[in-house]
Amino acid sequence: MACSDVLAERGVRCEMPLAEARALATRGQKSRETILIREHDPLADRQALERLAEWCHQFSPTVALADEGADAIWLDVTGVGHLAGGEQKLVADVAQQFAAQGWRVQLAASDSFAAAYALARFRATVGQPLWAPPGELRALALDLPVASLQLSDAAAQTLDRLGIREVRQLDRLPRAGVSARLGPETMRELDRLFGQRAEALNGVRPTEHWESSLEFEIAVADDAVIVEVVARLCRELAQRIEGAQLGALCLTVSLETPPEPPWRDAVRLFRPSAEARHWIELVTLRLEQARLRAPVTKVIVAASETGRLELRQQELFSSSASSAEAKRELATLVNRLVGRLGHRQVVRAALAPDPLPENSYRTTPAVREGRSAARGAAIPWRPLERPLELLPASRQSLRVTINDAGSPSAFHWRGEEYRIAESQGPERIESGWWRGTQRRRDYYRVETDRGHRAWLYRRRDDGRWFLHGWFA
Repeated sequence: MACSDVLAERGVRCEMPLAEARALATRGQKSRETILIREHDPLADRQALERLAEWCHQFSPTVALADEGADAIWLDVTGVGHLAGGEQKLVADVAQQFAAQGWRVQLAASDSFAAAYALARFRATVGQPLWAPPGELRALALDLPVASLQLSDAAAQTLDRLGIREVRQLDRLPRAGVSARLGPETMRELDRLFGQRAEALNGVRPTEHWESSLEFEIAVADDAVIVEVVARLCRELAQRIEGAQLGALCLTVSLETPPEPPWRDAVRLFRPSAEARHWIELVTLRLEQARLRAPVTKVIVAASETGRLELRQQELFSSSASSAEAKRELATLVNRLVGRLGHRQVVRAALAPDPLPENSYRTTPAVREGRSAARGAAIPWRPLERPLELLPASRQSLRVTINDAGSPSAFHWRGEEYRIAESQGPERIESGWWRGTQRRRDYYRVETDRGHRAWLYRRRDDGRWFLHGWFA
């Protein structure tokens, strides 16, 4: 996805196979150089972009993120340029602030968001921001490539086959003919680029900092006093965020102990909670394990991550009340286990997009991190088509009897014969060739004459049969 300037000089490019990139990277490697390779994490990238967008509120009251997969941030600086001595000066100040933070960015400012994004991507360079003066947007946009327009793949390929590679060429074509041939989206994107179509931004709201603190006049070393102060601060903070219909997902407790470094600990919660009693119980578990090297001068309790509380109207004759209570009890149990065992020791099973059943799930921490942790496309779950109990794949082959239609009619498992009364299949499941050894299987859902429902598969490479699971 990306590489350093040094590796780019050695020929490493984006989307290059890892083996080829590694060979090019080590070709000119010096004795003290270390080649670092990290797997791309889109979720971590998105979270970092969200944090950067919040930081950008110092330049504009309206900050928005590009769509998923695009590393772009929009700032609406309408009416705020005069505060920095003009928009051109503001753009230069923003570029300087990004550079001071260690970010390599391409900046552009224009009368439309689409043009600003296109100019930043195709004309601006790192350290050289581009400012389009009012009235000169069209002249700059005409020189942009057609790739700067947010077109569908089909429209972009059609324009490329016609030899239209610049916006100037596209602008000369009859609008009616382009819309009839490529659809109305092409002209809409062109209008957005020229600033002739209104655009709305889905702004990123700055995260409100929820915290309560108390500073002692005299440093305190009594553990009981510190616990009581933390409990009081928890009650104050819980009352405040509950009034905003929010609940804490992460509580951070800080104890300042000069001249020693402050003691800090974070307590993550399974579900948004504004119950002070529950907070105090979890925080007390952490405080009991704290080893303070100096008396405490200040205590800070903060809800560093929050979520919307689930509010439901109670019904007189309904099981919803008991269901809500069960959810609260589960959240309380998970929070206690995490507090005692650790964040990564309490896990849950999550579906994974893999065709092989044994790889179609993964374990993730039950208490997730970050406000984007729950994002991502939903993976369909088919409970009636997959067994409740999944056995290890290819553990022990079966002796299977095949009928004239090629379907299994009986199988032997642990010394016992199971006669099949009904069979459904085959369902072909194959792994991708790019993963090395390809696995190709034919699965059958079978029901025996005694009512047992099993999941059998036949390996297509050698014809051997295996039992992969039992249905409930």
